[in-house]
Amino acid sequence: MGYVAKPTMEERYGIISATAGTGGVTEYTFVSYDASTGVATTATSGALNVMIAMGSADAGDQVSCKFAGLEYLSVNAASAITVGCSLVPTTAGVGIITTTDKHFVCAIALDALASSTGHILVECAHFTLSV
Repeated sequence: MGYVAKPTMEERYGIISATAGTGGVTEYTFVSYDASTGVATTATSGALNVMIAMGSADAGDQVSCKFAGLEYLSVNAASAITVGCSLVPTTAGVGIITTTDKHFVCAIALDALASSTGHILVECAHFTLSV
């Protein structure tokens, strides 16, 4: 038995195209996506519908956003990031560790970063942390 319908490229690769909102978006940062308008803006703390911008784009330009699978993410390792850490966006869309109960996790770290800022490989995730 085969598929009823052929999966779209979005479904197969976890990527959508969005229009960058006010202020534009920066490569490898979390963005918040509004499905009703197709607009992606820099994600802030507590944002839902979060993806990762795969490139930088000025306001009004198109940008590819990753909602599933592996991608690089800009992170701030004020606290050391280890493999398996749950990550959420800061005000600037950069990933930070969360250990707070009921936080909506947006990515899981697949690389470690002891301190400072940088890019690490992550798995896009969408779940509520329960600690």
